[in-house]
Amino acid sequence: MASAEGKTSWIKTNQGVSACLSAACLVLIIYLLNQEWVYQQLRDGFHLGFVPMIAAGAMLLCALAMLVDRHKRDTTPEIARLKAKHWILGLVALAICYAYFYFTWNIDFLLISPIFLALGSYLLGVRPLLSALIAGVVVGSVIFFLFRIIGIELPSMLF
Repeated sequence: MASAEGKTSWIKTNQGVSACLSAACLVLIIYLLNQEWVYQQLRDGFHLGFVPMIAAGAMLLCALAMLVDRHKRDTTPEIARLKAKHWILGLVALAICYAYFYFTWNIDFLLISPIFLALGSYLLGVRPLLSALIAGVVVGSVIFFLFRIIGIELPSMLF
């Protein structure tokens, strides 16, 4: 880790990254607090949202600790080289994941998952395209039927 003073902008220091992570964790916590399922009580007395809330709170505490630690002005060469396009690509990836979950639950898991998995595999380097398509269909089907076996119903009009 090298000192960031005079070399990179504040957003690329540990403090800047931790501020972004803190904001994201706060958004996640606010989202969770507005979901009905978080308050649903289970048979053992715990609430369904207990673990996600604890995890989001722990992430927030760790991110806040980075705001004030002794390495707050440091950065890494990789982060120092980040450009706006990298952030945009990350946001696009999040939007694609959101679209995947939306379409999976509103259309059909067995129709959407193989397409998403095949495209994702291809973008991550699985070649040729036919291999990515086969992998998407196989992995999507295996996930669907494994969930069925353990009693979790994924949305599907086909089965």
